[in-house]
Amino acid sequence: MMNTRSRTHSLKKKDILKSRTEIMHLFQQGKRLKAFPMHLLIQCIESTDPNRPPVQIMFSVSKRRQRKAVQRNRVKRLMREAYRLNKTKLAPLKELLNDGKKVNLAFVFVDKNMPDFSSVEKSMLKLLIQAVNIGLENNKD
Repeated sequence: MMNTRSRTHSLKKKDILKSRTEIMHLFQQGKRLKAFPMHLLIQCIESTDPNRPPVQIMFSVSKRRQRKAVQRNRVKRLMREAYRLNKTKLAPLKELLNDGKKVNLAFVFVDKNMPDFSSVEKSMLKLLIQAVNIGLENNKD
């Protein structure tokens, strides 16, 4: 029997951004937020797909900054876990989105050193709060 906590803190496959064109547009036209050791790119888009979740995310670690694949995978795993535990902070943003509006998020790790979970989580919280504030500002227009 599953408890409700595990359902709210899950990260489903459909929540991951995979579309090459949407990723390209996100990196070209998205708004960049910074909270060391991560950056967040955020972009609101129009979507007619009713099955698409309101927020899709991706995680990226530069090969130039983290040379070894093992290190890059570890950092991405830490970022995914920090997002999974704190994604409820995006609830106000999800409530503001109309049926046709969706949000793409890209978390980019920019430090050369291996982080610990506490620094990744602290940075993630700052970025999620900034993302909600930007969503609130954009909704006023």
